[in-house]
Amino acid sequence: MTPPKRMTEKSRRVYAALLARGEQGITREDFDGTTIDGGPPIRSLTAEITRLRQEQNQPIVFDKRGNFWQLTTQEKAAKRPRRRRAKKGPKERPYTPRSRVEELKERAKKESGEYAKWLAKRRSVVNFARSVAQIEPMIFWKHAPDDEISDVMGELLDAYEAVTRALAAAEVRLDDERTKETIANMIENTRGRTEYEIAAAKKLATLKRAKADISYLR
Repeated sequence: MTPPKRMTEKSRRVYAALLARGEQGITREDFDGTTIDGGPPIRSLTAEITRLRQEQNQPIVFDKRGNFWQLTTQEKAAKRPRRRRAKKGPKERPYTPRSRVEELKERAKKESGEYAKWLAKRRSVVNFARSVAQIEPMIFWKHAPDDEISDVMGELLDAYEAVTRALAAAEVRLDDERTKETIANMIENTRGRTEYEIAAAKKLATLKRAKADISYLR
């Protein structure tokens, strides 16, 4: 196996779990709720697997029968048969239904200001996902110029980098929301505490808030 380069904390945890589990592999449940390593949940396990494959060049394969990922060797990964995709025309995907676009469009009409802009941008993300799903079979059309296929690859890679950054930003936001809730509980939960303990909790909450840098959530 290729020695891993410098990893993010989440990638390191996933890689360590893959090594520890061996042929047994890991599943989404291993990093949901009470995690396999005792750390916080990882809600984007697929993204971390993808990151390990692409950035760390790790031969991670998915076992459909057992519904788990496992770390193997480059040689074994190369020998695995690849499923040939059906060369069919574009079709709607279940994860980007048109109804979602219409719902967001109607909601945006009833709103104003920054929230309306947020809903409009969400709609463009859904449309983008549908477009990517539709262009996949179109790549096999004989009328699709091969030089433009290369251009599309570059455009998709740019989009992939943007999606990766957006996913990371979403994770940071959700982590910050949980931190904000924790700080609020430290201050508001005064039941059964002495005045000294309440004062100490408030001081600790102030330090935690300053360290967490979540002032944008106030």
